[in-house]
Amino acid sequence: MTTESKYIVLFGEPVTEDQIAQCIKDLESLGGVVLERYTLIKGFSATIPPDHVNDFQSAQGDIIQSIQPDGTVTIQQPNEH
Repeated sequence: MTTESKYIVLFGEPVTEDQIAQCIKDLESLGGVVLERYTLIKGFSATIPPDHVNDFQSAQGDIIQSIQPDGTVTIQQPNEH
């Protein structure tokens, strides 16, 4: 059984909607699932089987700017009392 992990996929410029749609089809063929499409930036969050992340990114050529693990980002540490 393969465990899927959540990732953020961001596209570089220029990229077309057709290229993004093909990228999503390729992702789904590897067992990935798009969770949310972003509107302010060209990208999406997805679950991707960890053993397919590098294959997925390589297959897309230079249209993907980055694939990063999804997680919580904080800018300051909570106060401890």
